[in-house]
Amino acid sequence: LPQNEMGRACMMELRKYGVDTSQIIYGGERLGIYFLETGAVARASKVVYDRAHSSFSCIQKGMINWEEVLKDASFFHWTGITPAVSQGAADACLEAIQVANRMGVAVSCDLNYRKNLWKYGKKASEVMPELVAGCDI
Repeated sequence: LPQNEMGRACMMELRKYGVDTSQIIYGGERLGIYFLETGAVARASKVVYDRAHSSFSCIQKGMINWEEVLKDASFFHWTGITPAVSQGAADACLEAIQVANRMGVAVSCDLNYRKNLWKYGKKASEVMPELVAGCDI
């Protein structure tokens, strides 16, 4: 999360619902968001992503102690949006999958392909096969 009012508000909201926030890493400039513009009559709905320079897009391999995060986990779930956001996010996702595999934690995936998010020079077809190979579900 970014170390600003938005990041703190997000953390407090998570805590309110009993989510453990002890593993949150702070960095990046902003909280990534998206807007849904609901369609009407003949106009289709439209999604606008605003994730550039977000904390999540700035994540890098090695920033998260996956052994600690996954020590009591039964499942690790990732979505196709994660590796689409940045090379660092793709690398961190692969790192998490590999650690989960070594630890015997089941890995599930929702490919959730969003063409408009793949802007850092790689195509989904170049990144996803290695990630999906480590999945159980």
